[in-house]
Amino acid sequence: MIAAIIRWSARNVFLICLATIFVALAGMNAVEVRDGRTGQRIAGAPVYIPTGWYPSALAVTRAPHQRYRLWVTNAKGTGP
Repeated sequence: MIAAIIRWSARNVFLICLATIFVALAGMNAVEVRDGRTGQRIAGAPVYIPTGWYPSALAVTRAPHQRYRLWVTNAKGTGP
């Protein structure tokens, strides 16, 4: 299964964090959330997080006593 995910991610950026996989879907301007153990879609349905134009890198951070945060950088755009 992991080999299939790696082949599939050749055109996409992905980040595995705490049994969750976040996949940057540049062509859809979204991040997909998948099960980190199996690589399958959560509950059988796609879960997309809308992003800016052409997401290209992902990071997850957590400050003490706070929730996790997903950071997305975009490769295209008009600037600040």
